[in-house]
Order: sequence, then structure tokens, then C-alpha cells
Amino acid sequence: MSDRALGLARQGQLAEAIALWQIMIAHQPQDWATWKNLGIAYFRLEEFGQAIACYERAIELQPHDPGLRVNLGAALRQAGQLTAAVAQYQQAIAQDPTGLDARRNLANALEKLGEPVAAEIQIRQVLGHLPHCPKALHSLGNILWEQGRYEDAIVQYDRALAQQPAFHEAIANRGMVRMTLGDWAGGLMDYEHRWFCVETARGLPPVPFPQPVWNGSQTLQGKTILLYCDMGFGDALNFVRYAPWLAARGARVLLEAPPALARLLGTVAGIDRLIPRGEAVPAFDYWSPLMSLPAAFQTTPASIPATIPYLQPPIAGPTLPPRSPHQPRRVGIVWASGRTGATARKRSSPLALWQDLLALPNLEFFVLQKEMEPAEAAWLADRGVTLLGDRLGDFADTAGAIAQLDLVISVDTAVAHVAGAIGQPVWILVPAVPDWRWLLTGDRTAWYPTARLFRQPKIGDWSGLFDRLRPALIQWASELSVGHATPSPEKR
Repeated sequence: MSDRALGLARQGQLAEAIALWQIMIAHQPQDWATWKNLGIAYFRLEEFGQAIACYERAIELQPHDPGLRVNLGAALRQAGQLTAAVAQYQQAIAQDPTGLDARRNLANALEKLGEPVAAEIQIRQVLGHLPHCPKALHSLGNILWEQGRYEDAIVQYDRALAQQPAFHEAIANRGMVRMTLGDWAGGLMDYEHRWFCVETARGLPPVPFPQPVWNGSQTLQGKTILLYCDMGFGDALNFVRYAPWLAARGARVLLEAPPALARLLGTVAGIDRLIPRGEAVPAFDYWSPLMSLPAAFQTTPASIPATIPYLQPPIAGPTLPPRSPHQPRRVGIVWASGRTGATARKRSSPLALWQDLLALPNLEFFVLQKEMEPAEAAWLADRGVTLLGDRLGDFADTAGAIAQLDLVISVDTAVAHVAGAIGQPVWILVPAVPDWRWLLTGDRTAWYPTARLFRQPKIGDWSGLFDRLRPALIQWASELSVGHATPSPEKR
């Protein structure tokens, strides 16, 4: 039965393999190898909670196997439990100091935890034994990238690709680094390899449609193109701006979008029909991921389409309380990115650093962030901040709330894109190692003419950023008090 289950797993029939292994466990609950196989199968199905439980049971039965701890660490990492993953990798190394997989995985987890120097120490130990290992070279590239050592990172990606030319993740990451440096011509083409970075249980890239991808060269006159939200909410909000350009080429434009975005994205000019994700899609000739449109249009930092606004808040959005005469100007805030994103940790600021801003006079603050801990909500309520989360059912509601504010101050997350796309003033708090679209310097961005960028002075230095943010907000508020008819965050 074990051989049959392994055969099914190798063929991608994971549910059938799991059923057999569960039968085996029922008869032999002390068989650690079966628990391990179950864990691997659940991991491949991305059922990480189940995988963690199986690996933990296997370790109880076989506590001195470092490979089991490496597997458990991988499942914990995928579940977002990075600190617990680090502990497992460290135990695996303690059991077998020569274990290179454990060190490479430890390096990756430390990088995600914001400890790139410690991560570099670990990965260089791996490369000391395996100097041509493409995975280790790629990991070193990522770690150097997170240290802001961009050219050095590209060197490591190139070394990895010399060993494994079809290493798609290395190509895609090299693309983001190249774009951060301003090389969008090459970087955008590299970034298209992201579609081949994630594999399904069948070992195939998860391409959702059989129709050809529009790459910018095919004529669209009289054709129908489907736009697909392929990445995060912020990315969709940012790149849906290309829809009018497609319509101008004669295309009938369809947009498939997740429910949280559907109402707001449906306001973009040039979209003939919006299809909420999960509903049947009508016939079309081409399709394009939204994040592939910059490459298809050969976008450069000088040719970003910046007709603002391109999204429209709803007429009947959530109604904010009447303005207080003692707090004449309203500021929306977002201090943290979503908790599950790959870069959420580095894009989230400590809430305590906002205290001095929230105490400034003549300003009324509103929280546009939906996810928060009860202690955070209580801390904000104690300071008289209005929480809007329960009034924001989707991003159209968020846009409606922002339209009633004078300024949004947000970390680099979807709310910042909403504000910029509807043409509201927004200050975006950017990590020292930024997302590629913000480039490396400057406090303005062609993506959103109403935006101002505040950058960390060094990696992880939120305090230094807030040292600049507070006087800027004081200056903005003071300008209002001397007769400016319209608040102008653009002025410095």
C-alpha cells in the first residue's frame, strides 16, 4: 500500500495518496515515515496547517531526524510562522551541523524576518561547500537585495542562471532589482518569468486561460481582451490604469476581478464589462495579467500613464461624521500592510510611532485599515481616533471614505493606491529598500501626481522616517491656518 501511495503522489494524485496513507496511519499510528509522507502531500496541496501537524507527529516518533525539522520549518514558514520556522532550522543544524538544506532554509527565513546580515552568514556557509548551487546563489541574491546591495544581487542572480538557465524565480527577482535601479526595459521582461515561479501539484505553471497572452504586438482592433488581476490588491489598483489604452487600440476590454475590488475597478474608463472572480467569463481573443501591461506597452519611468483620477469613488459611500470646528482637517492613516504578504513585515510601521502625529492639534484622524489587533484598536480609541474598518465593505467604500478626507498617510499598501488613483493627496511611507515602482530616490512619483513619498533613511529605520513626517504634517496643517483655501500636502 505504501508503494501505491507513493506512486499516486508522484503522479500528482495527492488526494488519493493521502487517503491511502490515512488508512495506513489508522493501522500503524507509530509509523513516523507515513506521517512524514502525509506532511509532504499536504504541503504540496498548500494545506500547511495539516502539514505542520503531520510533521510534528513524525518528530515525536523520530526526534533525531534533522530532515523532519527542515520539513516542519518549511511548512511553518509558508504558514507565516517565521520565528517558529527559524527555531526548527536551528534545531536541525544542531543535530547535523553539516546539513546544508537547513542552513539555506534558515537563511531564507532570517531574510524574511528582516535579518539579512545573519541570513548572509548562513547562506555563505552553504556556498562555501556548494559554490555553484543555483538555489543558494539565488538566496544570496535575495539577501543582498534586502540589504540594498542591488548590483551585487544581480551578480548572484546571473551566477545562479549560469548554472540553471531556466531558473524563473531568479530571472523574475533580477527583473525587480533592475526595475528598482531604473532599467525597466530589461527588468519588465525579466519580471514576466514570475508566471513560471509557482507550480501546481501537476508541476505546471498556473496559467488560468488557454487563449494567447497579449504581448503588445498583436492587433486589438475588433478583438476582445480579458484583463486578469494576477497579484495583490495594490498591484491591480495601480495597473488597471492601462485599460483605456487598450480600448483606444480598438479592443473590447473585459476585466476579471476579486469581489473586494470589483465595484471600484468597474469605474475605469474603457472597460466594457467587469466579471467578478468566480463567474463565467465570456468569449475573448487575448488575455493579459494586469502586471504584464507595463511590459506590453514598453513602459519606462518617463512614459507612465498618469491620467488621474482613473478610479471614481461611489456617490453613496460611507458617510463620515460631521466635521468638528475644532478639528477642521481630516487625515486617514494606515500603519501596517496586510499580514500575509511576502513583504508585509518590512512595509509595516510600529503603531506607537504614530502617537506624536495623532496628538497634533486641529487634525482629526481616521483609520482606513481593516485588520488590527484588539489592543491596537483600544490604543487608537484612547487617542480619539475614529476607526472606519467596519464601514469599509470593499475598496469602493474605502475610496468613498478617502474622498471625504483631506490627506491620507499610509505605508506602501493598497489604500495608498486607492488614494492616488482617485486623485486625493496621499503621503506614502516607503521602506529604504523599496518596491521597484518607487525607484530609489525622490519624493514624487509619476504613478500618482498627488502623492508624496517619505523614505526610510536606512533599512528598518521607521523612527527616522517619522522624524521627517511629523514636521511635514505640522507645516501642512499650519499652511491651512493662514488662509489657504485648499489643503496642499504637495507644498513643503
